[in-house]
Amino acid sequence: MSRSKLKELFYNYPPTKEEIKQGVSKFLPAYLIGQLGRHEEINPDDLPGDHILDTAKAKIKECFENLGCKLIIVEVLDGDSKAKQKLVGFYTGNGFRRLDTVAEKGKILTRFYYVIGK
Repeated sequence: MSRSKLKELFYNYPPTKEEIKQGVSKFLPAYLIGQLGRHEEINPDDLPGDHILDTAKAKIKECFENLGCKLIIVEVLDGDSKAKQKLVGFYTGNGFRRLDTVAEKGKILTRFYYVIGK
């Protein structure tokens, strides 16, 4: 990730090159959307995924205006490549950018971020 992107995400106080080399991690405050979904009986044309995500982002933006914290994080679980690619396309098509890939509790997750207010 570029230095300017790190600076933006870490409120102008990104980890230094030395901290990165040493593996020092700084916490990045963010809102995590755990899971989005639509009941199987609801037609996607009646309630599109974009609308669900836009509603979630609007609610988080309200929190941002009151509490701060300018990032939204979503995670995509590795698995069926067709389903994963569909999710990746959905999130990137809605303004999310790839952050990283992590192993957590035996699962591989690809995380994406969205900067509130952009």
